[in-house]
Amino acid sequence: MNSLIPLNKLNGISISKAFWAIVNSRVASFGTAEMKNDIHFSIGYNPELDELNLHVTKNKQVDGLPKPKIEICRIKRFDLEAMLPSLETMAWNTLLEPLPVQKIRRRTKHCYRGFAFYPFGETKDPTLSNFAYALQEIFSANSKVKNKRLKIPASVEPALESLFIKPDLLESISQKMRWLPHPQKTSASLGFVISNKFTGCVILSGGKWWAIRNEISFSDFLDVWAGDDLSKSLQFKTLRAYTRIQQLENYKQAKEFNTSSIRLYHIGPTVQ
Repeated sequence: MNSLIPLNKLNGISISKAFWAIVNSRVASFGTAEMKNDIHFSIGYNPELDELNLHVTKNKQVDGLPKPKIEICRIKRFDLEAMLPSLETMAWNTLLEPLPVQKIRRRTKHCYRGFAFYPFGETKDPTLSNFAYALQEIFSANSKVKNKRLKIPASVEPALESLFIKPDLLESISQKMRWLPHPQKTSASLGFVISNKFTGCVILSGGKWWAIRNEISFSDFLDVWAGDDLSKSLQFKTLRAYTRIQQLENYKQAKEFNTSSIRLYHIGPTVQ
């Protein structure tokens, strides 16, 4: 059995063949199963420069020259820092949606009947503690660390599936479930809901219950953050760069495609 090491000691992760990422002091690179094996995306944040950039790279070097890459967009550190508060708000707005409890006819003064609720963290819960320990055991037994990179193979999936359908776990959870309480009638701020309208995690914020969307894409976030026109431009530029980089063989060939990078700016008051 492998012992898990602290996350701050790792510089990369791969999840089966679905996703991988490597991070160092100058760049973060990542790829997915849908991409060609020799192509990946990178976010460059050289501490010696005042700009960050997103680019696509081909892992091919000729005559000692840098790998061919095509830049997609760039932004100054000052502008990015000014955007961070609004980015956080927009991320939450994209991730969450109001839980449809107002249309429930079987409401009482204390709860919404029809929404079975399991609270997280309301009190010390041995069920959650045992579940967390079992998760750790599964990842420890099925993953390995090589060259400071955590590798999680496909073999972890059946182990996780078996955990989620264990009879003792399901029985313990079902015994603790109750109807979803009104926001003013609970100390829980996070939980799990089962209903014929929504099943998934919920968060209590601003006196309302919010559902964590089960399906969301990066383009959804771009649409909210950048607006329709800029979002489409970024997605088009990314797709075009990915298509072009496949045809390139060296760094020099990429130069002509690095003259039209999209420059991002912060427009609006700076949040202190």
